[in-house]
Amino acid sequence: MHGSYQRVLPQRVLKTLYNYLKDKPIIIEWLTTGEFDIEWVEDKTEIQSNLKLRKQYSNKGANAPTTSSFSYWVEGKRNIEPLHAKLQARFVDYLSKMEVEYEENKDYIDVQYNLDKETYFCEVKPTQNIDSKYAIRIAVGQLLEYQYLNNNDAKLEIVLSSKPREKEIEFVKSLNMKLTYLDELTNEFITV
Repeated sequence: MHGSYQRVLPQRVLKTLYNYLKDKPIIIEWLTTGEFDIEWVEDKTEIQSNLKLRKQYSNKGANAPTTSSFSYWVEGKRNIEPLHAKLQARFVDYLSKMEVEYEENKDYIDVQYNLDKETYFCEVKPTQNIDSKYAIRIAVGQLLEYQYLNNNDAKLEIVLSSKPREKEIEFVKSLNMKLTYLDELTNEFITV
């Protein structure tokens, strides 16, 4: 849904390959060195969160996909965090603090909520690895489709992980859509 491929965990690949290569220990040894850990074949991997590393790796190059993630290897443990999931989690936490009831990932819509008797469809777009202009272009099409297929009266909102340019804000407003972004200085969501 958020990219053109589905990520496969290394332990799953190793487990599958092991069935075909168990009589070739040199190949298995080569595959389990470097980034791979032989313990992964046994599915003993734990997922950990590390705030310091998330901050360190949150600004990647402009050509990376928005689902770009990072990982590190410490004693067989890993951390893989897609930017989209992190931003969406922060946004729904923001809604919760405002005591707004929401639904996530229903009918392919990232977030839906009701406020002042209005239904809102939100498309979440991380902008660490993509220009906000392109994130907005993609979100507009998705939101219009969701509105057409699900509820013509729903209000539409784009949620970005950084402040867009003034022309982009004006463009979104001209479409009668809300634009919310995560302010980098205050670490708060701002709606324009």
